[in-house]
Amino acid sequence: MVKQDHSIEARRVRFESIEGLQRRDLGIAGEVWLKDVCDASWASRESMKLAGHLVRYMSMPDTRQVAIARIEHQLQLTREEISSALRLLRHFWAIEAFSVSGDELHVALHLTTLQRLRVLEARHRFEFLMRQTAPEPGLPPAGARWLPPERQEEASMVDASRTR
Repeated sequence: MVKQDHSIEARRVRFESIEGLQRRDLGIAGEVWLKDVCDASWASRESMKLAGHLVRYMSMPDTRQVAIARIEHQLQLTREEISSALRLLRHFWAIEAFSVSGDELHVALHLTTLQRLRVLEARHRFEFLMRQTAPEPGLPPAGARWLPPERQEEASMVDASRTR
C-alpha cells in the first residue's frame, strides 16, 4: 500500500500563488484556470488534456496520478508529448515552472490577477445565488453526490490499473 501525504506542502501540482484567495476557492480557481487554457488559441490538444489531468489531481490528490508513466497511460500521450505540453504551458505562462525527476512530475500553476478576480467574483455570485434559492421538495440534501453504478467489468479494469 502506498502511503499518501495529503498536506498541501506535499502536493505535486499546486498554484504558485493564491494571493487574495482562500483554500476553499481552489476548486473554482482550477476550473477558471482550466477553462482559460482550453479556450486559448495557442493550446494544443495535448496541453488541454494535460491541464485537465492536473486540475483533476488537485481536486483528488493521489501522487500515483501524476507519475509520468501513469499520465502516459491514462492520457495516451508519449513522454515527448507531455514534455512539449509542459513547455507550451510554461511559454504562455499558464504554469510558472515544472520539474520532472525520474517518474515524478511537479508543476506550479500560474493564476493571473484577472483569473483570481474571476474566482472571487464567481464565489461571491455562487454564495449569493445559493442564499436566494430554497431547495425543492424531494431533492437530495445539499452536498449529496451521485455516481452511476459500476459495472463488474469496469470495476475489474480499474482494479487492474491500480495494481500496475
